[in-house]
Amino acid sequence: MARRFKRTIKNKKVRHKLVENNNNKRSKLHTKLVKNAKLFVKNLSGHNLTDHETLLLAKGVKFIINPSNKNAIRNVMEDFDEFSRKLRCRYLYNDGRIYKRHPFYINSGYKPLDSCPAIENYIFSTKIELSRMKINKHTRNISAEELSAIRNLKKNNNIIIRKADKNSTLCILDKDNYLREGLRQLHNIHYEEIVESNVKEVAETAFSIIRDLHNDNYIDNITFKYLKENINTTKVGKFYLLPKIHKLSQNILSEMERNETARRENLIPGRPIVSLCGLRQLHNIHYEEIVESNVKEVAETAFSIIRDLHNDNYIDNITFKYLKENISTTKFKALKNVWRQDIPDRRPTESNFDTNFEDRNAYVTGVAKYIEEATVHADLNKLLEKGQEFAAILYTWRCCSRALPQVKSNEQPNRSEIYNKIVEVLDPQVSKLMEFMYFVRESIERFGGEVKRLCHIQKRNDFVSEAYLLTLGKFINTFAELDQLKNMKASIRNDYSAFRRAAQFLKVIADPQALQESQNLSMFLATQNKIRDMLKEVLQSTPGYEELLADVINICVNMYESRLYLEPSEKYMLVKVMACGLFMIDNEQNNIYKMDSKKRINLTKIDKYLKQLEVVPLYGDMQINPYHYIKYSMNFDPGKWPACESSHPSPQSNLLANLEAIREDHMSYISQLARHSNEAITTTREAPRTDDENRELTDLALRGLQLMSAWTQQVMELYSWKLLHPTDQHQNKDCPPDAEEYERSTRYNYSSDEKFAIIEVIAMIKGLQLLMARMESVFLDAIRRNIYAEIQKFVQITVREPLRKSVRKKNDVIKVIILAVRDTCADWLRGVEPHDDPAMKGKKEDEGFNIKVPSRNVGPSSTQLYMVRTMLESLIADKSGGKKTLRKEIDINHLQIIDNFHKQSFFWNYILNFNESLHNCCDLSQLWYREFFLEMTMGRRIQFPIEMSMPWILTDHILETKEPSMMDIMLDKRFRAECVSQNVKINYPVANRYETLLKQRHVQILGRSIDLNKLVGQRVNASLQKALDVAISRFEAGDITGIAELEGLVDCNRLTHKLMRRYLTLNDFDAMMREANHNVSAPYGRITLHVFWELNYDFLPNYCYNAATSRFVKTKLPFAPASQREKPPNPSPFYIWGTKALTSSYSAIYSLYNGFVGPQHFRAMCRLLGYQGIAVVIEELLKIVKALLKGTLRDYTETLFKAMPQVCRLLRYDYGSPGVMGYYQAQLNDMIQYPDLRTEVFQSFREVGNSVLFFMLIEQALTQEEVNDLKHAAPFQNIIPKPFIPIKEGDSRKEKEQELKVVMKKLEQKYAPLQVVPVIEKIGTEQQVSIAGEGDLLTRERLCCGLSMFEVVLSRIREYIDDPLWKGQPPANGVMNIDECTEFHRLWSAIQFVFCIPVGDNEFTIEELYGEGLNWAGCALIVLLSQQRRFEALDFSYHILKVNRVDMKDENVKGIQLKKMVDRIRKFQILNNQIFAVLNKYLHTNDADSMPVEHVRCFQPPIHQSLATTI
Repeated sequence: MARRFKRTIKNKKVRHKLVENNNNKRSKLHTKLVKNAKLFVKNLSGHNLTDHETLLLAKGVKFIINPSNKNAIRNVMEDFDEFSRKLRCRYLYNDGRIYKRHPFYINSGYKPLDSCPAIENYIFSTKIELSRMKINKHTRNISAEELSAIRNLKKNNNIIIRKADKNSTLCILDKDNYLREGLRQLHNIHYEEIVESNVKEVAETAFSIIRDLHNDNYIDNITFKYLKENINTTKVGKFYLLPKIHKLSQNILSEMERNETARRENLIPGRPIVSLCGLRQLHNIHYEEIVESNVKEVAETAFSIIRDLHNDNYIDNITFKYLKENISTTKFKALKNVWRQDIPDRRPTESNFDTNFEDRNAYVTGVAKYIEEATVHADLNKLLEKGQEFAAILYTWRCCSRALPQVKSNEQPNRSEIYNKIVEVLDPQVSKLMEFMYFVRESIERFGGEVKRLCHIQKRNDFVSEAYLLTLGKFINTFAELDQLKNMKASIRNDYSAFRRAAQFLKVIADPQALQESQNLSMFLATQNKIRDMLKEVLQSTPGYEELLADVINICVNMYESRLYLEPSEKYMLVKVMACGLFMIDNEQNNIYKMDSKKRINLTKIDKYLKQLEVVPLYGDMQINPYHYIKYSMNFDPGKWPACESSHPSPQSNLLANLEAIREDHMSYISQLARHSNEAITTTREAPRTDDENRELTDLALRGLQLMSAWTQQVMELYSWKLLHPTDQHQNKDCPPDAEEYERSTRYNYSSDEKFAIIEVIAMIKGLQLLMARMESVFLDAIRRNIYAEIQKFVQITVREPLRKSVRKKNDVIKVIILAVRDTCADWLRGVEPHDDPAMKGKKEDEGFNIKVPSRNVGPSSTQLYMVRTMLESLIADKSGGKKTLRKEIDINHLQIIDNFHKQSFFWNYILNFNESLHNCCDLSQLWYREFFLEMTMGRRIQFPIEMSMPWILTDHILETKEPSMMDIMLDKRFRAECVSQNVKINYPVANRYETLLKQRHVQILGRSIDLNKLVGQRVNASLQKALDVAISRFEAGDITGIAELEGLVDCNRLTHKLMRRYLTLNDFDAMMREANHNVSAPYGRITLHVFWELNYDFLPNYCYNAATSRFVKTKLPFAPASQREKPPNPSPFYIWGTKALTSSYSAIYSLYNGFVGPQHFRAMCRLLGYQGIAVVIEELLKIVKALLKGTLRDYTETLFKAMPQVCRLLRYDYGSPGVMGYYQAQLNDMIQYPDLRTEVFQSFREVGNSVLFFMLIEQALTQEEVNDLKHAAPFQNIIPKPFIPIKEGDSRKEKEQELKVVMKKLEQKYAPLQVVPVIEKIGTEQQVSIAGEGDLLTRERLCCGLSMFEVVLSRIREYIDDPLWKGQPPANGVMNIDECTEFHRLWSAIQFVFCIPVGDNEFTIEELYGEGLNWAGCALIVLLSQQRRFEALDFSYHILKVNRVDMKDENVKGIQLKKMVDRIRKFQILNNQIFAVLNKYLHTNDADSMPVEHVRCFQPPIHQSLATTI
C-alpha cells in the first residue's frame, strides 16, 4: 500500500494500512541503522549488546552528549568575575607601556577591591543583567533508550570499552581477558616492578638540581618558581592498552564474537600507552625565546664593534651599511635556524641594482659636476622616503582622544588623574606630529634652497638633468600629498587639542620655547593648505623660480606624452605636478597665460591631459581632482580650459570602451610569452642565447610590464573616478537613501558590465603576473646580458666616431664628456683599454684594429646609469651652460644615435629590478583601502564591513550572476582558464615534453632493450579501461539521471584516447567501450540493463511529467518501494575527471541534472544505447505495458465498470451547473469512494502514461540525432540546399528559375568531388562500391521515408486492448451508446471527474502525485479505441463546464466549490486536447472527417423524450 494520500482520511482500512506501512518502514530503518552501526563496534566480550547500546557505541568515544544547563548561570558569573578582576587590574596598573612577558611567569591571581566608579557601576549592572538571563534548554542529541544504555554500560564492571589501535572500531572486551593481556606485557624485561612509588624521590632529586642551577645564577627567580611548582604537582601516569584487532584474522575475530572459549584461548594483543594527561611539561618555545635573547645580545655586540671601525674610517659607508644589514637580519636568522635545526634557505638572493648613489665615489672619472649632483640627489631621495613615512602615519591615524575619558566639569574630583592619562597616552603621538612639522619646514627649506641655487642669475642657463627636474617634481607631489592628508585628518587636530588642553592644565609645557613650538604646531595643524602656502611663500622669495618650475612642468608633460613612465604611481605624479606647478607659478607678478602665449608652457596639452585624468589617486582611498589647483590659482580664466570646463565625462570613467583593445593586447602578448615559456621549460640550452635573442626577451619583458601597468591604470582610474563621483537613489534605484558614502561609491556605483570588465582585467593582470614571475630567472638573465651588451657596444664602438671627430676638431668639452662616459662603464675585453687607439688621435681605424666586446651576465648599478645618461643628456640638451649648446657641434647622425640610446636606457632601471617593478605594475591593493571614508564617518564606524569593499563586491557579483566565464576565472587563475572564459583559441606551439620520450622503442636498462612506447601504451590501455569501467559503475550506483554524467565521462575518455593515440599504440576505443560495457558478445550491455532497470523500478512508478518544462520530476509521495542499487565505487580522482578539484567541479556541474529527467537525458540515452539498445528497452517496456493492460488495469477496469451506474445522462441546461454537479456526484459516489482508485488505479495508469511519454520523447531525441547525422551526410550525397536569389521588380520568374538552375549546376560541379559513391565507383573495389551504395541508399531512405517508431509502438499497444471489455457492448440503437456506461471513455469520464475535484490546502493534488502521465494513459487508450469524439461530446466534466459557461454560477455543492471545480476541468480539457493532437499526428487517424463522402452513414439526430410530440 502507499503512503497517505490526504492529511485526513476517513476510511479505516486505508488508515490502518498507512500506519502499518509507516511502522514497517521505521522498523526497516532501525534495522538498517543497527546493521551499519555493527560495522564500527566489535563485541569481543560475553555481554550481549542491545540494539540501542550498539547505536550508542557506534557514535564513537569522542561523541559528546548535550550538557545540562543547570549550572550555566553560575559558570557565566564565574567567567565574568575573572573578567572583572582583569579589568580592575588593567585600570590600576597599566601605564601604557608594553612589557615583555617572562616565558615562565605565573599569574598571581590578585583581586583588587575597587577601581573607579564607572567600572564598578558597569560591573554591578552587568551582574544584575546576567543574573536575569534566561538559559534555553538544550535539545537531546540521543534518545531516551540510548541514555539508559549509557547507565547500563557504566554499571557493568565485567567489560572494558576501548578504541581499536589503527582503526576507528570500538571494542568491548572482557575485563578478565583485558587484565591478563596487561599483566602479560608488564611481566617482561621492559618493565620493573617496584614496591612503593618513587615519584617523590625523583622529584626531590630534580629539585636539588634545579636549586643548584638557581644558586649558580643559571636560571632566574621566576623560572625557579615555575619549575618548583611543577615538581610539587607531579603525578603518576596511567597505563592502558589499545586492542590491536588488525593483528588477528577475520575468522578468529568472528569466532571470538560467538564463542567464549575462543575468547579465553586467544588473547587480543594490546598497544601499551602511558597517559600523562594533567602533567605540566616544558615547551620548546620557552627555550627558543631564551636563545633568541642571547643571539640578539651577540648581534648587538658585533654591531658596536663594526660601528667603531666605521667611525675610525677603517671601513667605508657601503661596507658599513652591508655589514649592518647582515648583522641585524641575516646572521640573526641563521643562528635561529641553527638552533631550531631547520634546513637553511638555499635560494639565491635577489640582486638589487638601486644603490641610491651610495657608490658615487667609485666613479671619480666622471664629470665632477654630476657627481656633486648625485650627492644632492641621494640626500633628496632620503627626504622623499621620510616624507612617505609621514604620509603613512597621517593616513593611518585614528582618533585617540575619542576613546579616552573626558573631563565633564571643573569640579570633577579625578580631573587631574584623567589629564595625566591623556598626556601619557597622547605624548608619543604628539611627538610624531612635532617631528612632522619639523620635517615640513626642513623639506621646504631644502627645496627652496635648491630652487634658489638653480635660479641664480649665473646658473639660469646651466644644464639641469632630466632626473634632477623629476626629483623636484617628486617633491612638489610629496608636499601636495602631505598637505591634503593633513587637511583631511580632523582626528589629528582633535587629538592635539585634547593633549594641549590637558598639558596646559597640568602645566607640563613650562619652557617658553616649547610653548611657542606648541602654538606653532597648533596653527600648523589648524590652518588649511598650510604646506602649500608655505611652499609658495618660499618660492616667491626666489626671483626667476617660474622658469625652473616651467622646466619641471614641461618635462612632466613630455614624459606623459611620450609615456616615459612605467608604474601607475609615476603617471599620477606627473599629472599632479603639472597642476600643482601651475598653481605655484601663477601669482601677481607672473601669469601662466602670458607664459603660454610666449610658448614657455603649453596649456592646451595640459588641459587635454587634465581632462583625460580628471581624478587621480592621492594616497590610499583618497582621490584628488588636479584641475582644482588651477581653479584656485590667482589669475584663473575658465575660457583657457575648454576641455576641463566641458560637461563631457572623462575617458577614465569608461573602462568598457577600452576592453576590446585590452583583450587583443592580452591575447597577442600571451601567445608570444607562451612560445618562450614552453621553450624555457621543455628544452635545455647547450649554448648561451645570442644578443638578438636577449634583446627580444628584454623587449618582451618590458612590454609585459607596460601592458600590466596600463591595465592596472585603467582599473585604478575607474575606481578613483567612482570614489569621487558616488551614486544616489536617483541614479541607482537599488541604492538605499541611508547608504554610507563609501557604500554609494563602491557597492551601488558600478553596473554589471563594469563589474565584469573589472574582473576580467584583474584576471588578465594577475594571470600574466604569475606567468611572468615564473619566467623571472629567464628574463633577468636576458636583461642583464642585453643591457651589458648594449652599453658596452655603445661606449666601446658607437661613440668612437663622435670621439674621433671631437679630437680632430679639438673640441675638448665633447671629448671630455665622451671619455668620462667611457671611463664610467667601459669593460674592456682583458680589463685594459686598447693601446694606440686611433680614435684618440683623431684617425680612422686600420684594418688590423678590432675591438671585441665581452659578454657578461651583469647589469649596471643605478648610479652608473644615472652618470652615463646625465652626461649624454648634456650633449643633446638645449641648455649646456655655455653660450651655445653642444648639440650644434655634433653631427646630426651621431646626435640621433645618442638620443636613441638615451631614450632606450630610460627603462633599464625598472627592468633590472624586475621583481619589484612587476609587483608595482600589478599592485591593486588600493581596492582595500578605506581610511579616508572611515574618517568621514566621524567615529560612527570603526571599520566598514567587508561587503562594502571592492574585492568582495566583485567576488559576490560572480557568485550571484553565475556567469560561466567569470566562474572559470574564480576556479582557475591561470592563463588557459582565462582563454577558455573568453572563448579564445590560441595556437600554442607544440611542446616537446612527451613526444620524444613516448617515441622511444629501444631503451637500454641494465643491458636489456625495453620498448618504452609499448610499456606505456599497455598501462594507458589498462587505465583507460578502468576509467570506462568506473564511469559505468558510477552510473549503475545512481538513478537514471546519471546518464548525463556518464556521457560526459565517456566523451572525456574518448578525447583522452584520441590525443594519446597520436603517440601510443592503443586499443580501439569502441572495442574498449564494449568490453567495459560487457557488450562484446551479448546483445545488450550494462548501460542498457541499468537504463531498463531504472525505467522499470524507478522512472515509471515514481516520476511525474510536466509538459511546460518537458521534464519528469520525482513525485512528492512515492508509491513504489525504493530501488536497491549497487554501492558506488570510490576510485582515485584521476580515473574520473583527472584531479580532485576537477572531479569536485564537474560533480557540481552534473549535479544540476540530478533532479529531473529531460531532453538532455533522452539525447544522452540515444547516443549511448544506439539503435540496438533502444530497441531492447522499448521491447521490454512494451511487455510491462502489456502486463498492465491485460492484467492489473483490466481487473481494475472490470471492477470499476461494476461501480459505474448503468445509465448516466447528460442533463439539460435548465438544471444549472450546481444541479448537474450534484447529479454526477450522486451518480458517481461509488466511484469516488472506491478506496484503491486514488492509489493503485492511478498508479497503474501513471506507469502506462509514463511509458507512452518515454516512447514519444525517445523518438524525438532520436530524430534530432538522425537529422544531425543527415545534415552532415548531405554534402557527400549530392544533396545541396537551393540558394536564395531575390526577385526584383521587373524580373521574370522564369528567368529567375533558369538562373537558379544554372547556380545549382555550378554548385553540383563544385561539390562533385565530395560525393562518396561516384568517387568509390572510380577507385574502389566491387565490394567497396556495393557497401557505399547500400549505405547511401539507407541514408536516403531514412531521410525521405519519415519512419516513425512511436507510431509502431502505438499500434502494438492497440493490440493489447482488443478485449471486448475496453470497447463495450454494441449499441442498442445500432449507432452509438449515449447514456449507457459500457465503453472505456465513459469510465475515463468518471475517473476524470474524480481527479477534477479540488483538494484542500494541506493535501497533495493529482498533478503533484502523478503528473501528466495519468492523462496521457487515458487519452492514449481513448484514441487507440477510436472513442475520442464520443469522449469529447459525452464527458461528464466537460458537460459541467459547458453549463457553467452559460449560468456562471459559483456555489458550494456538497463541500466542493464549483468555481474551483470548473477551473480544474478547463485546465484538464486543454491538456487533453494537446495530447489528442499529438497522438492523432502520429496515428493518421481514420475518423469520419478524413473518410471519403461515399462511406459516410447518415442518421437522424436523436430527439429528447420531453421534446417528442404525439402528432
